[in-house]
Amino acid sequence: MTWAKFNLAWFEALGRSGDKLLARAGNKKMLVVTYNCLLKDTEGQLRRILKFLLAKEKAESIDLTCVMNHVEGKFKRKKMAEEINVYDAELTELLQKTMEMVYRAMELQMPPHEDCQS
Repeated sequence: MTWAKFNLAWFEALGRSGDKLLARAGNKKMLVVTYNCLLKDTEGQLRRILKFLLAKEKAESIDLTCVMNHVEGKFKRKKMAEEINVYDAELTELLQKTMEMVYRAMELQMPPHEDCQS
C-alpha cells in the first residue's frame, strides 16, 4: 500500500526535523483536524485551530462571522439537502484502516466515527 506510506511521510519528516523520540514523546505539539469534522463543525474546528495556534484570549477574541458567511465559497455549489454517501463499503473500510494506522503512528487514541471535538 504505497499511498498509505505516503500518508505518514509528513510524520516521518517531523521526526527527521529533530529528534524522532522527542517528536513522538509529545514535545512537538500536533493538532489533528479531519476533513469530515471540518465540514460537520466548521466554526468549532476553526476555534480549535485558533486555540492551538494562539493564546486562548487572542483566539476567543477573533470574529469568525465573515468566514462563516462565506463558508461555501464564491464559486462552489450550495450543499445538497440530503447527504449522499460517495464511498462504498470496501473504500470506507480501507479509509478507516488507514486512519487507524496514522493515529497509531502518532500514538493517539482514534476518535469514534464522526466525533468532532470542540
